[in-house]
Amino acid sequence: MKLSDQSSLPHPSMGKEAGSVADIARHLGNLRERFPGCTLAAFGDLNTRLLFRVSSENACVQEYLDELCGLATRGFALVDTATGAGSNDTRANNEIVMFEPGETKVFVRSPANHYDFVCCIFLSDAPVSKIVSAAVVLLRDVAGESAPCH
Repeated sequence: MKLSDQSSLPHPSMGKEAGSVADIARHLGNLRERFPGCTLAAFGDLNTRLLFRVSSENACVQEYLDELCGLATRGFALVDTATGAGSNDTRANNEIVMFEPGETKVFVRSPANHYDFVCCIFLSDAPVSKIVSAAVVLLRDVAGESAPCH
C-alpha cells in the first residue's frame, strides 16, 4: 500500500478529541485494504474544498485531487438543493455514487457536520452499501464522536 502525502494539512475542526492526521491516514489505509479494488481513499472538507489526506495506490496529481473535491462539493450541493435540505438538516442525503466506465466513485458526507467527507475510487464493481457504512464509521472516528451516526 502506498500512501500519498500530497494532502497532509491538519483538519480545521480538529479539537483535542478529534483524530490526528496519522489516525486519518491509518483509517484511510485500512479502508482501502478492506475493500479490494479500492485504488484511492481520501478525507476532505466540503467547506474549504480541500482533501486533507489521501491513501492511494499510485501518486495522484493535484489537479485530479482538486477534481474529486469539486465533484463532492457540487454533488452534495445539488443533493441538498434537490431535497430541500440545509447544511444542518438530518434529512440530507449523505452519499453519492458515480458510475463511469471502468470506475466507481463513492462520496460519503458526515452526518454529524455535513462538511467532512470520504471519497473512495474503485476500478471495478464496489460493494457500495458496505463502503458507505465503513466510511460513516471512519468519519465518526475521525471526529472523535462516541455515538453512532445515523
